[in-house]
Amino acid sequence: LAQATRADRSTKLIRSRSLSCEIMARFLAILLQGLLVVSTADQGVPAVQKVIQMLGNMQAKVKEERNADEVAFAEFKTWCEMESGDLKKQISENGQEIERLGASIGSLGSEIKTLGEEIGT
Repeated sequence: LAQATRADRSTKLIRSRSLSCEIMARFLAILLQGLLVVSTADQGVPAVQKVIQMLGNMQAKVKEERNADEVAFAEFKTWCEMESGDLKKQISENGQEIERLGASIGSLGSEIKTLGEEIGT
């Protein structure tokens, strides 16, 4: 009976300490959360200013990239216009060459026919 009473007391003491530790841990967690909220609130203005600064930097970077893109596009457009003119000229020249070669093939075909007849007779 004495051992049972000691065991009960020990169990109650352990449970009591366990409960106290749990309550203390919860209290510390709530306290830390409160401290974080307070420290975050104190830093709220600089954080907002930092975000505004970051947005300003981002805006400047976007403007620089836009200007670089506009320059690159202007160069590409100029190249396309020049190449388009050259391409049209080449197409015209090659069309004339095709007509010339077609006429040459026709005349050479008739010459082949004539020479073939001369050889055959």
